[in-house]
Amino acid sequence: MSTITIGYIDYSQIVGGEDGFNYYANLGLGVWAVLMQKVEYDHGPLTQNNLGRMAMIDSGNTSI
Repeated sequence: MSTITIGYIDYSQIVGGEDGFNYYANLGLGVWAVLMQKVEYDHGPLTQNNLGRMAMIDSGNTSI
């Protein structure tokens, strides 16, 4: 069954409840983006010195 929640967070749907919910700061300018650290692909690192990479969140909406 699928659900949509508007206006609040249903912590009963999150493993660990409220403590299991993670908040991430938006680091992008004009886009939604978060910092990812220790990024790997095919068991190999994509970042040097574990500095991380910016990951843009694509909502499919150009009005962000």
